[in-house]
Amino acid sequence: SGHAEVTTAEAVTSRAVLRQAEGQAPAGSLGFAASSTRVPSPGDLVLPLAPRPCLQRAVAAMPGVPAALAARVEEAAEQLASGFLRWPAAATGADFLWGIDRDGRFEVRDAVGTLLRLEPPLSASSPSAARHLVARLDHLARYRNVEALENHDPRSSLAGRLELGLGRLPAGYQHGDALDDEPLAAGPGVATVQAGEWICLRIHNRSDRRLHVALLDLTTSWAVRQITAGPAIGGAELVDPRGSLAVPLQASVPAGYPEVRDVLKVLAAPRATSFRWLELPPLDGTVHRAHREPPADALERLFAAVSGTAGPGAAWRDVDAPPPRDDWTSARIVVRVMS
Repeated sequence: SGHAEVTTAEAVTSRAVLRQAEGQAPAGSLGFAASSTRVPSPGDLVLPLAPRPCLQRAVAAMPGVPAALAARVEEAAEQLASGFLRWPAAATGADFLWGIDRDGRFEVRDAVGTLLRLEPPLSASSPSAARHLVARLDHLARYRNVEALENHDPRSSLAGRLELGLGRLPAGYQHGDALDDEPLAAGPGVATVQAGEWICLRIHNRSDRRLHVALLDLTTSWAVRQITAGPAIGGAELVDPRGSLAVPLQASVPAGYPEVRDVLKVLAAPRATSFRWLELPPLDGTVHRAHREPPADALERLFAAVSGTAGPGAAWRDVDAPPPRDDWTSARIVVRVMS
């Protein structure tokens, strides 16, 4: 064992000097600048590796929840044992807070207190209420994992090489027409459009490598679906170096919603990769195994672990190390659709 003394700390990277070392380099915690294959020596400069994705979401009950009901919910979570939920002793810092509204129905709020719209409403008095709530929380955890998934390694040669642009297509556009779009003015990371409008998402590959690209739509029904249906493995599209891909999309709002917020998330990798491991059904749907075959490599294992789509027995614990830093990149745009 050993310890490192931090010498400089910055927003993206930090540097430290190893003060003592015994045995092998600590796996998954520090990467050694001199060599990652030898026993480190005191005085070596060390850099932190890209962090592992945090795939567990903390859940806590709101004040006022009956203790007996809270105990049943935690027991249901233990029985589910998916590995995506944890139950801290205090509600501080929880990703999801659950409680009961004035109509006796479950409600779930996120870390900042925003009420999440979960349809249909779920009565807290039904016999299977605790199990059903836990299943919903488990689904929300997987959804948030996909939404938050990024390659945070600043050393990646693909960092910042995937750019997105969103444009509005002319009134009367029909699928198959020329894509003559005008750029949309977006607020702080959010573009606003009207239901029924056609828009065009342009995906720009700013790298010198051919990329396998997939577009995911994270919807208000808490589903994650892949829109692209290209010729590559898993329906990915191929985008040449310095090339672009244009995807026309029609905005829509489900019945009963005044507006929705969709996340358009684009992922890209230089090697053939199936991004379908990240797909999820709508809330209350059954999560099925994405492929008959197991994940092909470290990147697909990461995707499957994030969403839990590798089948029973394969969960977040199977991610034993980050994938190679050049393996992938991502970008996203949030679209607010008004009815």
